[in-house]
Formats: sequence, structure tokens, C-alpha cells
Amino acid sequence: METEAEQAHFGSWSIFSFVSSAIILIAFIVAIFSMYRIHAPIEASMVRVANETGLPLQNVRINSVFFGDVPVDGVSSYQALTPAYRYAALHVDVAGKKFDLVPEDYVGETPVGRGKFTYRVRRQYDDTTMYFDLQDATRDTTE
Repeated sequence: METEAEQAHFGSWSIFSFVSSAIILIAFIVAIFSMYRIHAPIEASMVRVANETGLPLQNVRINSVFFGDVPVDGVSSYQALTPAYRYAALHVDVAGKKFDLVPEDYVGETPVGRGKFTYRVRRQYDDTTMYFDLQDATRDTTE
């Protein structure tokens, strides 16, 4: 006949076993999904930059991809960007000054995927300060 202490010890052992098994199962499931995401191919997007600032842009970079100089109302050539999101980091020189627009992160964002897209650079003002804004990447349908 089991004593009350033995029954309590057996009950706590069952709870421990159940919780341990559940944690191991959850870790296994997370590992499987993580491996799938790691090996999922990231599609390259072909992106270009349209200059809608009214000023010539020099040394244009989107994230780490170099697009070169983009004249007033001009459009750069397409470059592969992997992955491309609807917004990106912009680095540009204008009239000898460097301007940077860097997003905080891409949390919750989905890559735009395969296709051709255009980022539009526009000039903005905040009080008396000029800055440049990168408009959402729009899918090019004319090409």
C-alpha cells in the first residue's frame, strides 16, 4: 500500500514528465519550421530607382546595391535585390551632401518577390530641413 508521500511524489513525477515531453515536442516542431525557412529560396527582385526630386542624384544605393547617378526625372537600370521589400535603405549624394534614409527593421514585412519594381525618390521638407523619401516599391507592369 502506497503512502501519501509516495503518491505525491509519483504525481509530481507525472507532471514533470508531461511538461518535459511537451517542451521537447514544441522545440522539435520549432526546429522543423526553422529549417524550412532557412532553406526556402529567397527570390530576387529586379528593382530600379526613379528620380522625382528635381535634383540630380549621385552615388545612389538601395540597401547595399549601387545604382550610380540618376538624372532629374531619370530612371536607373534594373539591379537584382535579394530580398526586396516595399521600402528599403536609401543612400544618396545630392549637391555634395550625403543623405541616408534607413528603416528600423523589416519586422512583419514580406519580400515583394519576383518581378520588376521601381522605388521613387522624392524630395521632402520638414520645417526648414530638406530630406529625401523613398516611396514604396511599385510593380512595373509596362515591361
